[in-house]
Amino acid sequence: MNVQNKPLPRVLHICNMDGKGGAAIGAYYLHSAMRRNGINSRMLVVRKTTEDESVLKVRTYQKRIRNWERMLEHIILGFQKSKNNLIRTLNIFPTGLHRQINKMDVDVVQLHWLGICTISICEIAKINKPVIWKMPDMWPFSGSEHYTLPDENQRYIEGYSKANRDSSSRGIDVDKWIWKLKSYCWGKKELTIVGTSNWIAECAKKSALFRNYNIHVVNNPINREYFYPVDKEIARKQLGINTKNKIVLFGAWHVERDERKGFSKMLDALDYIKTEKGRNDITLAVFGTKSMPEFIGDRDLSGYIPPYDIVFLDELTDYDRLRGAYSAADVYVTPAFLEGFGLTAAESLACGTPVTCFDTSGLKDIVDHKVNGYRANCYDHQDLAEGILWLLDQGGPDIHQACVKKAESAFDINLVVNKYINIYRTVLRDSSLSE
Repeated sequence: MNVQNKPLPRVLHICNMDGKGGAAIGAYYLHSAMRRNGINSRMLVVRKTTEDESVLKVRTYQKRIRNWERMLEHIILGFQKSKNNLIRTLNIFPTGLHRQINKMDVDVVQLHWLGICTISICEIAKINKPVIWKMPDMWPFSGSEHYTLPDENQRYIEGYSKANRDSSSRGIDVDKWIWKLKSYCWGKKELTIVGTSNWIAECAKKSALFRNYNIHVVNNPINREYFYPVDKEIARKQLGINTKNKIVLFGAWHVERDERKGFSKMLDALDYIKTEKGRNDITLAVFGTKSMPEFIGDRDLSGYIPPYDIVFLDELTDYDRLRGAYSAADVYVTPAFLEGFGLTAAESLACGTPVTCFDTSGLKDIVDHKVNGYRANCYDHQDLAEGILWLLDQGGPDIHQACVKKAESAFDINLVVNKYINIYRTVLRDSSLSE
């Protein structure tokens, strides 16, 4: 389909935020890319962090209501006990957001990350325009959980019941009731589903909720105007990193709140490199947090002494410093247990820096083993360490070029936007035929 010769759809993106966290940043990247390609795209968010006038905030009174809703959700979730301590969302209280959406002059509505009471489950079904849902995680087809742990029962596949509840869970089965509410509300709702990786799309295809929907795969885009290689020494000076050591970079927004990001596994890997491999030429740089957290999940780090110097870069909110951090590093480590995509890994490749990760989930779409990075055996910190060392010792012009080439070919903005335009037009055509 030639997207240049037909009218471009008017798009409204719905997300909790327009910045901070991979899902929100990915949503804003896509919205911005569409506007640069001539699409009438707007974004509606609960919490606005940019100054972009095309990003609209929900009504003030709706935000006040959400504060009470979040408190009630926290209380309700307290009745369920599970070994899965990752983020959960109920979205059971009315927000009125669907009425605001339905009054807007748009052709399609694209949903992104909807946590923290963005819009209720029932209100999603009341949106009266074609809905495309770009899934950043597993919440759309699961219960209240945004990710199910690898060793948990994958209840989303057959539907939530008493029989398949994890034996370690206690209390009210909130996940089951949220899943049943989704099934009831969305049973007759036409949704077009987009996975940001092959892994998340395959999960959706297997799920009891979404297996009968049209499911596409479109990776998140990377803006090459923002992310490109810069001179390593210049980047280090700009960031104030005065060292000749090899730099291992890690980034996540507030690692103490998200055990899934695997920060403790990376510390184990660095401990192994120091004690077992005897390497003394490494500096760890961390962005997204200000200091070493005291706890990550059940792990107490209050008395932990890192084996290497650590530089905390805080939250890098401007592209110049973020691009500089990737370029200053010799290897980027993203030891996440699960990722719907893995935006920081893709950004790192765009800046020419190879990536070490576990061989899991959405990261498989980004990291090609021993080509532009290293995919370690899942959750094995020793193999993660071997991957770090392999890239530090083997990294050179060939790997650097392979990183940039992957970013250009797989995550190009124009390629991603054209894929979405084709999806929109197909949905609008099918919608008009059904009327």
